Amino acid sequence: MGVHNIQIIFDDPTAVFTPGQTITGRVLIEISRSVKIKNIKLKFLGVANVDWSETESRTNSDGQSENHSVSYTAREEYLKSKMFLVGEKGEFQLEVGEYIYPFNFSLPHQLPSTFKGRHGKICYTAKVKINIPWKMNKEKEIMFKIISSINLNEDPSLAEPKKEIKEKFYCCCFCKSGPLALIVCIPYSGFVP
Repeated sequence: MGVHNIQIIFDDPTAVFTPGQTITGRVLIEISRSVKIKNIKLKFLGVANVDWSETESRTNSDGQSENHSVSYTAREEYLKSKMFLVGEKGEFQLEVGEYIYPFNFSLPHQLPSTFKGRHGKICYTAKVKINIPWKMNKEKEIMFKIISSINLNEDPSLAEPKKEIKEKFYCCCFCKSGPLALIVCIPYSGFVP
């Protein structure tokens, strides 16, 4: 079998990072039988995928209205970087045992947060690939999250105070009460953790 186990282990076990942060960790590879390899690559990828369908109505040549579905899809890459942990050129032998390859990778400063919704998602992955000549390559992929901070200074209206007033009248049969008023004031409307 050769490659018995592959793991990507982040030093931060939560696997949650911020743009500009350096991700550190190690790739653990267990070899059960001597194997010849070309290289071991670690790839970081961040992509957004969106897809949705809309029903459109058209009039055919007979004057009849026909509905048909139109699908929309798009893909955008935010992050794509690879590094060789071992062997950019040539081939070499991995003997039986456990191999640990430390890594560090600096994330770009402008990355959107991880997101998953009904019509799209933004996800980030780390993938290690062992390139084995003339055989199936071995791979392991794990996801990690990005949480981007919001600069409240970019929207000055968020620094303004907000006030909201609500009134409600209650009545029972022919008895009517005065209004119940609720007034809420906050010094500004933009908050970040």
